[in-house]
Amino acid sequence: LIQYGMTFRWNRAGTGIRIVTPRRPVSLSARYRAKGGRVEAARALVRKELAGVSIEPAGPGEVGVRGTWEDLQVARSLIERGRRPAGSPSPQRFPPLARRRFTLKVARGRVSDIMKQLEQTGVRFVYDAKAVEAAGVRFEQTVALDVQKVTAEKFFGRLFTPLGLKFTVDGVTVRLSVKRKPD
Repeated sequence: LIQYGMTFRWNRAGTGIRIVTPRRPVSLSARYRAKGGRVEAARALVRKELAGVSIEPAGPGEVGVRGTWEDLQVARSLIERGRRPAGSPSPQRFPPLARRRFTLKVARGRVSDIMKQLEQTGVRFVYDAKAVEAAGVRFEQTVALDVQKVTAEKFFGRLFTPLGLKFTVDGVTVRLSVKRKPD
């Protein structure tokens, strides 16, 4: 199901399933030993070649990577050999969000649908699904947006601030977290 952007959830009785969209991006994690112990060079190469993966802390001489299975295969070659695997397609490069401008006019659009469309342009959303759910945030909520050629900061502010979320932008990754309520 995941190749179609779907997953499943068991019903309460455990007798059937319901097809649903994943609550967060599905990803795998792996650690690879850097060629010649050059960890920083390997990290930089992975960042340059694979915009959709996250670099994670790892042991000495290792690089931790989180992404799709396909991304991990390429990352392994980049880290261990210093080059892409033979026959792998060149990366589809997406410019960082700081260099993009956003135009969108929607009267009643679900936030989740807008996020899905953005993911198709290389945007990656990272958030703690449990914390977001506990705060009562619903990505199925409808919003109205009318923006023209605005920065990523302005666009995501208009999209997520009304939901009670704050965000940070790093490259093509948008990290979401719940705003703390004043005591």
